[in-house]
Amino acid sequence: MTAPASTDARAVERESSLWARWLNCQRVHVPAGDLRVLRTGRGPTVMLLHALRTQIEYFIPLLDALDRDIDIVVPDLPGHGRSSAPEVDYTAGYLTGAMEQLLERLDLNNVLVVGESIGASIGLGLAARRNNRVAGVIAINPYDHGMCGGVATLPGTIGSLRRMMEAGLYDPRNLPSCLIDEMWESGKLAGHANAFLSLSRHWESWIDTRAAYPRAESPITLVYGDHDWSRPEDRDANSRALRAARTVSLANCGHFSSLDQPRQVARILREHVSLARPKGVRYRSSPSARNKQPVDPRNNGDHSPAVMEEIMATTLTAKKTQDLVRRRESPLATPTDLKAAATKDISAALNGILADVFALYIKTKNFHWHLSGPHFRDYHLLFDEHADQIYEMADPIAERVRKLGGLTIRSIGEISRTQRLSDNDADYVEPSDMIAELREDNQRVVASLRQAHNVCEEHGDIATASLIEVWVDETERRIWFLFEASRHGDSSGR
Repeated sequence: MTAPASTDARAVERESSLWARWLNCQRVHVPAGDLRVLRTGRGPTVMLLHALRTQIEYFIPLLDALDRDIDIVVPDLPGHGRSSAPEVDYTAGYLTGAMEQLLERLDLNNVLVVGESIGASIGLGLAARRNNRVAGVIAINPYDHGMCGGVATLPGTIGSLRRMMEAGLYDPRNLPSCLIDEMWESGKLAGHANAFLSLSRHWESWIDTRAAYPRAESPITLVYGDHDWSRPEDRDANSRALRAARTVSLANCGHFSSLDQPRQVARILREHVSLARPKGVRYRSSPSARNKQPVDPRNNGDHSPAVMEEIMATTLTAKKTQDLVRRRESPLATPTDLKAAATKDISAALNGILADVFALYIKTKNFHWHLSGPHFRDYHLLFDEHADQIYEMADPIAERVRKLGGLTIRSIGEISRTQRLSDNDADYVEPSDMIAELREDNQRVVASLRQAHNVCEEHGDIATASLIEVWVDETERRIWFLFEASRHGDSSGR
């Protein structure tokens, strides 16, 4: 591939040399498809997951900002770049599953997943699934908010593709011409256009993944460009779902951070790698052994007094902390025959739903109180009925968490930190918008209930699963009534 014409010959030469440096890729077959994968460097393993409609070459500026002391793995997602494009539904679940298969196929361990846009959402999805190969996640401008009601339409010309990418940059001059040329050529490959359209049709699946975020246990850093497309309420929702996550803001940066600010991203990546690497642990590194397994000094002939003292001090501190937590929580540890993992997973799912139930109750009463218009009586009574039904869910949910031995919500502040649904503090909302917003929120609750049901089935908790089935039916009834209330009759009244 030739470099584009430019008035600055040195800039063209640099861009072309950087391009050629990173084109040594391999093909890896997984059940989800045939993937093109770039792998370079030695050290702790980092997997880079690119944004929607981009590919491996998107990360070249970031790769250039990193040294070779990191084992970097960069795949083209299915239906992107030079990977195959199977005829499947391109949902968040499918693409997350494909990356799980790649981790397994390459036998990668202790992996730091760094993703942008949908790549960030895939990384958070892997953490929520508690994939034991993932050591941490850096989620840069995660696409889990459905900007403008969905993903952008398929670019019809190379010019429209360029404009789409430029719209996501703080400084459009940071967009390499080579990248646009390569993305355009890749988009012509068999099945890629249909893959993009399928991904666009399933944009809601990316929003639904947020309901599983509270299950994540790996260290997570949320990174947002100060000019990213996401709204403040979207970022707040992620912070509530990922309460232990660190949040970082990038100055002078849009949605495509690895193009706008590659050196800032590289710095955050290196900080995360440094923090994630256990103290006193080294990584084996050899040309033949690509997987880097931690080497404990105690098993490596290093028995110096200073090292052993540090190991024992760390062990004793951890034990004291565990004992303190156990003593503090023992009076509330309700006996159950379910395993500790079941209590933790099911409690996390139910507490997220409980926070949403309280948020939806307040919003429904808010609309009940501030309604105006010709349908006042009908809507006023409907909202009141729905609010009572929603409120009746709260106590059984909380008590179910306690029956399992878990802890549940304690305050309004905890509800605010945990809820996934957005509040509506507007001075006035049109009745039709109230109906639409309540319908969408109830649909979100149903999606969360279904995911919680899957968690219960996974752990054999038939009692909670049975309760959830009732709540799903009640919520679907509310959705039905709200849908019918939003319809406009014809001249015959039908």
